[in-house]
Amino acid sequence: MVRYLLLFSYVGTRFSGSQRQAAYDVKRIIVSTVQDVIEEGLLKLRSRTQPRVFLASRTDAGVHALCSAGHVDLVHFADNKYYHQDAVTYILNKHCEDNDHALRILRTLIVPDSFNCRFNAKSRTYVYRIAIQLVDPLAGLSKDVVPPYTRKASQTPLFETDRLAVVSPPFDIDAAKKACSLFLGTHNFTSFMKKPAADELFPRNPVRFMQVADLSPGTGFLGEHNPFKSNLEYWDFTFRSSGFLQRQVRRMVGTVIAVARGKLTLDQVQYMLDNPSHDSWMKMNVGHSEADGLYLKDIEYDEKDLQLPSDYFDVILNDRCSYTYKQRWVYGNLLNALSGRMEQLKTG
Repeated sequence: MVRYLLLFSYVGTRFSGSQRQAAYDVKRIIVSTVQDVIEEGLLKLRSRTQPRVFLASRTDAGVHALCSAGHVDLVHFADNKYYHQDAVTYILNKHCEDNDHALRILRTLIVPDSFNCRFNAKSRTYVYRIAIQLVDPLAGLSKDVVPPYTRKASQTPLFETDRLAVVSPPFDIDAAKKACSLFLGTHNFTSFMKKPAADELFPRNPVRFMQVADLSPGTGFLGEHNPFKSNLEYWDFTFRSSGFLQRQVRRMVGTVIAVARGKLTLDQVQYMLDNPSHDSWMKMNVGHSEADGLYLKDIEYDEKDLQLPSDYFDVILNDRCSYTYKQRWVYGNLLNALSGRMEQLKTG
């Protein structure tokens, strides 16, 4: 058994999320998940074990990834052989190209059996792209003429469709940056997470340390060649933490946008942080931002966690290895389970 770390990017528009789901999403033509596509491609390798991909981060339908990660255990169909990491990359990318999947493997690494792409992650970074309209061309039209639900489609540049969120003026940049700074440090983010199901067995610890939370100038598609450049100002939200809760980034962005547009005060944002609850969020009547503008930018790992033992390939290829691939598979997954449990205990 060999464990592979897959680094990949995808356009989330036609995916119903990253993790396999039982529910059918009637809003999307293609309802495959990122996990489905990768596992389908891995079947072409004819591994002795059924490929099961474990993801480092879960994203909702419509959310994109510049660099996400997952790991999978594979056993070569021939004795005393393993799949070269570049071959895994090639086979998966060929599968995606042949089947018109907006997903590409950036790199494949062979990692220690004890490595877990989720629990070994040091940090995760998300970027949320917005385009602020300097002048709203529909401002003078009534809701009867242009219904609110059609405004987004009519104002989004064609080549940025499903890639960012368009925000109408007014938008106070200074107020937005001050709102972002409130998220820095350690907080209980219950107010900014999706309400967990009543029957959830292991609710996640809502306390998170936010390393980065800022707003900086961004760029549009093709920059100066963009015909909308005169009326759009691009900005990027960036958030970095060891982990995020479901909908947390989108709710934080929605909150900051509400502050920038004068619909929410900084004191109200502080109230939601000081009084972490689903009721605090509902009381403010703030909606979370759309999925389109959200990108998982990067997942950081410590290099030492990726290093293989000096005799790793001798054990893999040598007939005299002390235990079989099945025993190695059991051993590796036992370590994963233990590390996952330790992480739960560590984070509460």
